[in-house]
Amino acid sequence: MANKEYQKEYYKKNKVKVLLRCKIHYADHKEDYKKYRKEYYLKNKEKARVRGKKRYEENKPAIAAQRKIYLLKRKYNLTPEEYANMCNKQNNSCAICKQELKLKIDHDHDTGKTRELLCNNCNLLIGMCRESLDILESAKDYLKKHKLGGPRERMGCIL
Repeated sequence: MANKEYQKEYYKKNKVKVLLRCKIHYADHKEDYKKYRKEYYLKNKEKARVRGKKRYEENKPAIAAQRKIYLLKRKYNLTPEEYANMCNKQNNSCAICKQELKLKIDHDHDTGKTRELLCNNCNLLIGMCRESLDILESAKDYLKKHKLGGPRERMGCIL
């Protein structure tokens, strides 16, 4: 018992030193640790899956939030604060149709530059016309020609 107490006390006093020693040991034996973990996983696949699934279920909201942060940074180079600022600047509404729906980040596919936030319908519209102003003008002319350009909020039409 005295030995355990001594170890705890030693760790408290020398935490940085102990952690550094552990880090060096891990770096020196990294391949051994990887091999051991792989062998353990192969022997205990079902146990590991159950444990992983349980951990995921217990931490689902936190994992979803982390994933959102990761994707914002990786895909659009945005922080959560920058995304929130964009939402506030647009009053949480689509930049095209002004409806308050779930917003997507619109970006230029050639440069990767983030533009504004769009609802799913408007984002699809931009994508389906291949970001071409000529196609959008033709669609607008077509709707005018067939007198379909009136208010059609019920159907979600934005042109």
